[in-house]
Amino acid sequence: MKRRLVQKRLVFLARQKWLSTRAAAESERRRERSASAEAFRHKGRHVITSSKRKPVRYFPAPEAIDLSDNYEATVKFLMQFRRWTSSTRRASSFYVDLRPVKRLTPAGALLLAAEFHRWKIAHGRRLRALDAGEWDLEVRNLLGTMGFFELLEVDRGLLSIDAPPSRNGVIYLPFECGRDTDTRPFVKLRDLIESSVGRLPQRLVLYQAVSEAITNVRHHAYERKNNLSRWWMSASIDTVAMKLKVLVLDHGLGIPSTLPRKGVLEKILSYLKISTLRGFSDDGRMIDAAVTLGRSAVKMPHRGHGLKRDIQFAIRSFDGMARLRIHSNRGRYVFARDFAGTESKSTASLNNSLDGTFVEWTFELQQLELNLT
Repeated sequence: MKRRLVQKRLVFLARQKWLSTRAAAESERRRERSASAEAFRHKGRHVITSSKRKPVRYFPAPEAIDLSDNYEATVKFLMQFRRWTSSTRRASSFYVDLRPVKRLTPAGALLLAAEFHRWKIAHGRRLRALDAGEWDLEVRNLLGTMGFFELLEVDRGLLSIDAPPSRNGVIYLPFECGRDTDTRPFVKLRDLIESSVGRLPQRLVLYQAVSEAITNVRHHAYERKNNLSRWWMSASIDTVAMKLKVLVLDHGLGIPSTLPRKGVLEKILSYLKISTLRGFSDDGRMIDAAVTLGRSAVKMPHRGHGLKRDIQFAIRSFDGMARLRIHSNRGRYVFARDFAGTESKSTASLNNSLDGTFVEWTFELQQLELNLT
């Protein structure tokens, strides 16, 4: 018995020494990489080298990951990462530096998590949060609250995440990911929403809109069906402004790329878009056509009206202020309704392409009592 206890003690001490050595080595690698990244960020370079002389592709994040106030920098950063990781000619590893991020919105967090999740699915490898302890505290806790580390199975070591159910009056609900028309992740998110705000007025209209967005992913978004043909969603509840936001994202072809071009003018615009590359885009107007006119690439009588009938109708039928925002490729479409029932819409064509479709519904919930217990 005594000999066995001694053996267990020796094994325990050996393991503790190994863990200590591993932690010290990891800390040194983190310090070295952080120092190198800092130097290369100021020099404007994109490849750094570690002590083992392996090339590491460096992606510095913008100060704000936000589709509303910092769209161009946010999308440029995310698309550079996606296109590089999708290429066969790439460095052996990469380092995404999130330390510069000081502001992160729920929409930006969803886009960021989806890009990393896409990489994880494609390569079957786990990410490591080497310097999460150096991230902005608000940013790190927001990602932790929304399930960023769990979704990606990120190895965060001994890093503790302060993830209260409500921060600054906003409840952030976890990311969900699904394939095809699998509604189980959506049902899970729906239950989380209603456990916080109760049953929503016109709840079936909202859920039908989200269901239509998911169905569009299956029928339109992905040219080839594979393990990357996925959608991501999340939601947030602002208990101060009394607003509910529901977000859906896919990495498909985008609404403007899947719609048929009708008429001479649109064919000319399409030609100009291709011939001048970044010099011209009518993506915003094509989203408007899909939503307003019910245009679709699927020539079936029971399809082709979902954007107008379901996705936008959720805003029109809501008794209060509501807004629909769609980003698809280089286009943006916004449709809003105020308390008086006045409707407004706007479109825009942007410089950087999202390479997919992002849909956001925002609803005023002033008539509801929140259940935060």
